[in-house]
Order: sequence, then structure tokens, then C-alpha cells
Amino acid sequence: MHAALGFEPPEDGRPLDVLPIDELSFASHLAPWDGKPVSVYGEWLPGTVLNFSESRPTYLLASTYRDAWEPRMRELLMARLEAVAERAHAAGATIEDPNVVIKETPTSHGADRVMGLVPESRAIVLIRDPRDVVDSLLSAFRPGGFMAEQFGVSYSEDSRIEAVRWASKQWAMSIDVSMHALEAHDPDLGMTVRYEDLMEATGEHLAAILGWIGIDRSSSQVDDAVAGTAFRSLPSEKVGELKRERKAQPGHWREILTEAEVEAILEIAGDRLERFGYAA
Repeated sequence: MHAALGFEPPEDGRPLDVLPIDELSFASHLAPWDGKPVSVYGEWLPGTVLNFSESRPTYLLASTYRDAWEPRMRELLMARLEAVAERAHAAGATIEDPNVVIKETPTSHGADRVMGLVPESRAIVLIRDPRDVVDSLLSAFRPGGFMAEQFGVSYSEDSRIEAVRWASKQWAMSIDVSMHALEAHDPDLGMTVRYEDLMEATGEHLAAILGWIGIDRSSSQVDDAVAGTAFRSLPSEKVGELKRERKAQPGHWREILTEAEVEAILEIAGDRLERFGYAA
């Protein structure tokens, strides 16, 4: 990986028309990755300083002073993106004016704050069955798990059900905030995609997404991209000396979660399953 750019330029040396940014994490400065979910009128929202204090005029990012700080916040974001685009072009990795595609995972519950800064940008919300998400987070934060080692936080078997509730709230919070972000955004510039549908027909969905963004790719290029990033072709990742396990198997939760754990998930996030086409 090119250390300065954060991604590997093409081996054939051709400049890319897309600049991929893996987790810019801009939202982390507005909504920390553990958003401390708070239930508000049936929705899960981040219990952050920003959400609690924006109605207080003396607070730095008070809503009454939005006209003063929001343009500067946007200026900071755009300056950062322009800098990486300029450096990537100078390194011969991209064309002069590439599309910029940002993947954000840990702070999707800050999507409304970020999308408000870039109303002309497109937004894709990737949705996955919360039971599989909880299964994945339990694996990552189990004692010895890669995220447990990375963040110094894990759960014991005695506290596993609390870990299930925590993960369920994180998922529900991310979904609720992300959907609010789309609802406030230009409807022509927002899209939702289910992980399970993407897995079932990756090429079809990828071609549709590329066309929607305005990126021109042939059928063979789409097929090559799908083959090159298929689960079976990806090496297992490591965090330090720990192997990051991959399942990529929708419905794997049925083999792992207990009945009580599934009930806990449904109690917190169940209302959203039907909305996105998941059977309870």
C-alpha cells in the first residue's frame, strides 16, 4: 500500500478515475465511534456532547451558531479531501479530477452530521441483518478477539448478554441516524443496499451503483472486480499477530446465538427488521 495515499495504485500504472478512501473518520470528531446509544421516542440516537449540548448557546457547535461554524467545518472537510486528491494525482495514481469514494464503518451514526456538510454528495447506506452484525461483533470483542485486543475491551461469558444488547443498540443507532441522513438528503442522491442482496447478485448491484455514481465500467471490468474481491479470494486480515476471521455468510447467527440472545436483539432492533425485509 502506498503509505502516503492509503491505497495501492494500479499495477499497470494507469491513473484511476476513482479515489478510494477507507474510513476518513471525519464523523469521529462529531460522534465518537461508541456513540453511547440513547433511546429517544423509540429511536436510538448517539448520546454525544454535540447531541446533548447543541441547544445550549454557549456550546461551541450550538445550533444557534450553525451559520458560523458549519461553513468552516465543511471547509476543513473539503480541504482534506482536496489535499489527498492532489497528492494522489501528483503520484500518478489518479486522473486530475477523480470521483472520491469514502467508506465509513465505525461512525455511520454520524452520517447525518457529515451529509449535512456535503449536500451535493451521494450517499449509500449498506444494511445488514442485525443478528449477523451482533454475531460478528461478539466474535471481534470476545476475549482474544482482534477488536478486543485492538481496543483493550472484551466481554466475559457472564456478561455476554450485555454485549449482545450493546451491539444491538449500536446497530439500531447507526441505522436510525443513517436513515435520517437519507431522509434529509436529496432523494436522487441517496441509496440503500442490503448486504444480503449484494452478496447474492454482486455484479448486478455493483454495475447499478457504478452507473448511479457516474463511473463508466464495462461488463468485463465489473466481472473482474467482483472476482478479485470475492470472499474466497481475500486473505485473512491480521491486527498485530491476531487473525481477523471472515465469515461472509448471511444467517450465520443461527449457528451461534442463543434464543435469549436473539430475543434481546429483537427487543432492541426488532422494529427495523420488517422495514428492511428481514424475517423476525
